[in-house]
Amino acid sequence: MVPEDRMYEVEMLSQNGSLRVENIKGTNLKLDTVNGSTYLHSVKAHNIRGEGGNGSCEMKDVEAKVICHTLGNGSYRVSVSAGDVDLLTTNGSVNVRVSNVQGVSSYRLRTTNGAIKASLPQEADLGLALDLLTSVGRISTEVNALEISRQERQGGGSVLTAHSVDYSGKTDKLDLEASSTSGSIVVSTREN
Repeated sequence: MVPEDRMYEVEMLSQNGSLRVENIKGTNLKLDTVNGSTYLHSVKAHNIRGEGGNGSCEMKDVEAKVICHTLGNGSYRVSVSAGDVDLLTTNGSVNVRVSNVQGVSSYRLRTTNGAIKASLPQEADLGLALDLLTSVGRISTEVNALEISRQERQGGGSVLTAHSVDYSGKTDKLDLEASSTSGSIVVSTREN
């Protein structure tokens, strides 16, 4: 337990065990584990960086300027609001709920073996750019008013490049890049 009214720089390392961070404001969080999961809940930080060998990563009610995390074997289940997000896993799914977009945000979601699901806020003034690629799998979008630049099936995979109408004129923008070697990609909007 630490006082809640301060800003912290946190570095946590574990060989065999999970890492858990809750109810904290920080400048930088660095979380590395070899065998174990990572769990963040109600965290606000400038930068969140981490690596995991074997284990999942869960983030709930997390806000940051930058989130950069890699997993070897494990899935992501995250609900975040950030300016720059980069999530990578070799074996596992990537399930992301974008809580809020202010200004220009960039999300990069990658997996070799697994599905990707992105749930976006349904905001009329949100500009959305999609760059989606899967080598083996399907791409589906449940997003209103997209101008499609490229959409095609390639062998067993799919490609979709699109943006919302009047993307360049929007103040709040989300650039979403998602790629899976073997797995489907689903992008949808939801009411908050």
